[in-house]
Amino acid sequence: MLDPGIYPNLDRADLPPGLSYSGAKDILNCPALYRWKRANPSAPSEAMETGTVTHALILDTPQCWRTIDGGRGVTERRKAARAEGLIPITTDALATAARMAVAVRDLPEAADLLDRCSSENREVAAIAQDPETGVWVRCYFDALHDGGRYGVDVKTGREGTLGDFARTAANLGYDLQAATYAAVMEWLGQPIDALLFCIVESSEPHFVGVRELDADFLARGRARLRRALDTYAACVETDTWPGPATYQTISAPPWALRAEGIPA
Repeated sequence: MLDPGIYPNLDRADLPPGLSYSGAKDILNCPALYRWKRANPSAPSEAMETGTVTHALILDTPQCWRTIDGGRGVTERRKAARAEGLIPITTDALATAARMAVAVRDLPEAADLLDRCSSENREVAAIAQDPETGVWVRCYFDALHDGGRYGVDVKTGREGTLGDFARTAANLGYDLQAATYAAVMEWLGQPIDALLFCIVESSEPHFVGVRELDADFLARGRARLRRALDTYAACVETDTWPGPATYQTISAPPWALRAEGIPA
């Protein structure tokens, strides 16, 4: 276990143990699912790996990929790349990732955001202990402002993500993410003003935008984080990880009843 603190330029593979925001999401969803996922980690999907390459290009971090197209021996070449810790990516996919990185740099608001985060403050891990439950919590900034004012998380999204980001943020738990990151930094005595999301759409023309969650959205995230921490602590203490109900009588949703003229 690492000591509480901030660890710049830390590879995700070297992240310290602790409850992450994605783990907190799983705890809120189903503690049994959280436990199963940790015991059965899945390999990253091709889309996730392409996202990792895109992040590296945007953040100007060390090359983590090898270009491999089809042809004889492609399977073996892809395996060899992975054995060296590299992501195999096609020329076309790499070109798309490069265009997305250029789009981010071409937006002044996004470029300025990242320029205020030096290379020493890219891919920054932080870990601290929740004073109420004793649970260790970790976070991973794509970039951290040199003066510690804000953190940056780069998101890639489908066409239309920017226009519907509030719904996306609620559905994917970005409020929980912002609350988790803010809490860790506060526990370390280095509070940040905000976690800013830099979003680039994967479809051309690769629209880019910066989004910050408002006070009500953050309040929702903090409430969910507290519930996740309390639930996780209770699960660990009792070694009980509840799953979905095994038998349950359910009611029709009101909209389904109204569709048939039945009072809801």
